Amino acid sequence: MPNIAVLVPAFNEEKFIKPVLSSLQNALRQQAIQRVLVIDDGSTDRTGALALEAGFEVLRLRKNNGKAFAFAAGVNRLARIPPKILVVVDADLREFHPREISKLVKRLEEKPALRMAVGKVYLQNHLLNFDEQMASGQRAIIFGELAPLIHHKPEWLNAFGIQKSKDNRLRQEEETGYGLELALNEFFAKNESVEDWTRNNRLVSTQFIVARRAGANRQRIFMEMCRTKRRILRWNKLRELSAQIKIIGKRNAQSKPEKKQNQKKRRTK
Repeated sequence: MPNIAVLVPAFNEEKFIKPVLSSLQNALRQQAIQRVLVIDDGSTDRTGALALEAGFEVLRLRKNNGKAFAFAAGVNRLARIPPKILVVVDADLREFHPREISKLVKRLEEKPALRMAVGKVYLQNHLLNFDEQMASGQRAIIFGELAPLIHHKPEWLNAFGIQKSKDNRLRQEEETGYGLELALNEFFAKNESVEDWTRNNRLVSTQFIVARRAGANRQRIFMEMCRTKRRILRWNKLRELSAQIKIIGKRNAQSKPEKKQNQKKRRTK
């Protein structure tokens, strides 16, 4: 049984978090997981207090910074005693069985080339389409793959909308919405084969159900995905431009010896 930690980013989820806490208590009892960390992202209600009462470790942030920042803060806390696998679940789910977490972990064990698995989510029993599913917050990740985030690599911080100040403090510079999930998709897609990135390999048939109203949440997913896709497209263009500059630089470096040879030929003539 691998060492599995669960991370729950939460902001003002007092109305919805109890079923999630109950589910995770059950998962601990069944030894499906070994640790739970709830990130109270500056909540003004009893979200953090409920998690403490349930017996879980809670990291309280002074102000609401957004899910991406809460995720980064949680990963850095867990890095002190790193788990092998990190499972992330949203705080607004209905009660779920521990086997749903086990399904995510099993996918990573069955396919070693896969570094992240995404769990299907339902909005009030309505299954989302594939693009919406890939914005699901229910994930299992090989923790070691998050080393660039732990070490504050600029490429990762920028993708999550996080800035690092001169005194090495992190702050949320840009609200990313579902940008956390889509940025994770982008990072892991770079290092995996096309086959590994297909829906059959990465997307796991789980039974996570969101407790919020379906209509409003689906519209929010769509709008924030569109906004985040535009941001990621800009990021990709910059990355492509950087790659083109490197290629041009290599060509120029290779052409220098040819120029010298031509100059020598002219001199001999």
